[in-house]
Amino acid sequence: MKRRGIHLTAIAAFAALSAIAPANGQEKKQNVIIAVVDTQTILRSATAVKGLVAQRDRIIKRFRAEAVKEQNRLRRAYSQLDRQCAARSIQWCRRERVKLADQVNQIRRLNRIRRQQVARSWQISVGQLLKEVSTVVKAMAIERGFTVVMLRRNLVHYSPDYDITAEVLKRLNKAMPKLKFQFPPKGSRRGVAPRRTPTKKPAKK
Repeated sequence: MKRRGIHLTAIAAFAALSAIAPANGQEKKQNVIIAVVDTQTILRSATAVKGLVAQRDRIIKRFRAEAVKEQNRLRRAYSQLDRQCAARSIQWCRRERVKLADQVNQIRRLNRIRRQQVARSWQISVGQLLKEVSTVVKAMAIERGFTVVMLRRNLVHYSPDYDITAEVLKRLNKAMPKLKFQFPPKGSRRGVAPRRTPTKKPAKK
């Protein structure tokens, strides 16, 4: 998965937490209480993320197995066609090879669609998780009076005393212990299975 997309999602999820204004809207002086959250640690360690990885990997494994099966089928089809071409016309062989080449292109298209859909499903799932992280952080900000909550990746240096990642992770695991990996992502179409054109057997003489 692209880390850049995760980073952008994390920034968007916490943009509203960069400053917490007084409830009455009036300007007044107050002590600034800062907290720091490391979303990358959360994305590596959260129980829900581990479950998502397992679900995603099962889907990828299944698709890879199907791809290998299709590749082996096409190899057999090409070998069979080579044998048949010895008894058929050049024009017939060309037509049959074009049909097989079309199947190869369809399989490649299907695999590309599947990769894109898996990536999109992962992005959506991570977005749901970060939304819950944002909810947890907001609750902690109210409880502890944080006025500023910052992302670890945006800081050059900070004192560990400001880090609330462990507590956020603990609450997140309790609030969202698991998350379903939605595949295919909502609003997208499933890849179309490649057409299988049966190779004709040579006519009996």
